[in-house]
Amino acid sequence: MPRDETTPHLRVARLPWTTDINPYQRAVYGELAEVGVHCVATAGLTTDWLVAHRARIDVLHVHWHLERLADDAPLDSPPAAWVCGQLDLARTLGYAIAWTVHESGRLLLGRDGYEDTVVEALLRLSDVVVTHDEPTARFVVELGQARRHRPVDVVVAPPGSYDSFAAAPAATADPVDAARRLGIAVGDRVVLSLGAQRWDKDLPLLLAAFDDLARADAVLAIVGPIRDDVARSALDGVDPRRVRVLDDWASDEFVAACFALADVAVLARSRDWTSSSLLLATAHATPIVAADLPTNRALVGDHGARWFTPGDSASLTLAIGNALDDPDGGSERVLAAQRHASRTTWSDSALVTATAFRSAVARRSAPSVVAPEPALHV
Repeated sequence: MPRDETTPHLRVARLPWTTDINPYQRAVYGELAEVGVHCVATAGLTTDWLVAHRARIDVLHVHWHLERLADDAPLDSPPAAWVCGQLDLARTLGYAIAWTVHESGRLLLGRDGYEDTVVEALLRLSDVVVTHDEPTARFVVELGQARRHRPVDVVVAPPGSYDSFAAAPAATADPVDAARRLGIAVGDRVVLSLGAQRWDKDLPLLLAAFDDLARADAVLAIVGPIRDDVARSALDGVDPRRVRVLDDWASDEFVAACFALADVAVLARSRDWTSSSLLLATAHATPIVAADLPTNRALVGDHGARWFTPGDSASLTLAIGNALDDPDGGSERVLAAQRHASRTTWSDSALVTATAFRSAVARRSAPSVVAPEPALHV
């Protein structure tokens, strides 16, 4: 996409800051920069930061990891109450607040009440909510209605494919080196779980399902940092001959090598989310087993994966076994997923998002009006 030099730049701060290790972050902010939306600061949410940056920031863009919004909270302040107070201050100072919802399935799980309280504040204060699929958009609208908050503008910006992120790393990927690093022998059938392993990724479910698979020729490769005690505990006592674990971030080249090595990529998570791993597997042409969730189907289509019943270990075991035994190697499903993912591009998504951001800023600058009915825009 050619750079947009005619529209004034919109200045955005990420809240909380997250690195560009994840290809999603690179896709979002790289393409937004092409349409005049620039990430110009790291948001800290402290009073000093909010006051100091007001003259140079238009939008506070809230991403995932809501727990990290409290990183700067004083030790003597309840984290949720502090975050809500700082978001209220941001609105008072005139910032527009945009919230991208990725993980609707974990928003209301009530871990010590923190997420629930912060979600309430974001429903009340956000000028626009961006989602990447209609099921998540409907969730946000219905949640706002149930909580009796003012109607919030919800915009659907479907993601693009990750083909551009996969092409260069795939050209230099070395599956043989990846197999050596993971201790996988020639002839092993590889089931891959790639990405940060957290309490909500259902790693215990995957391990139980793989254990029940009971195939001597299959190896489970878990590649990605182990983020919490739930995931770490699940891995205690696993058989290292059948389960290989690499507790570390993987480079783009190593990710590509892992997907090339894998016979099937498995996403065991049973809660709705927008999955970068699903799009990466699609871009690398790896057959997929995933929980049958509306958000997963939105990413790869009805025929883009083998689906298992969310939370059902026996269903997951069956799906993995069927994927390994597929006579065409899952190529028909891979092609279906790639066709579905290529319907839109990240450039398309960036244009929708940029328009939403600009509308949010315009509304913050305009005189007060009666709030409109909730809207879904695609």
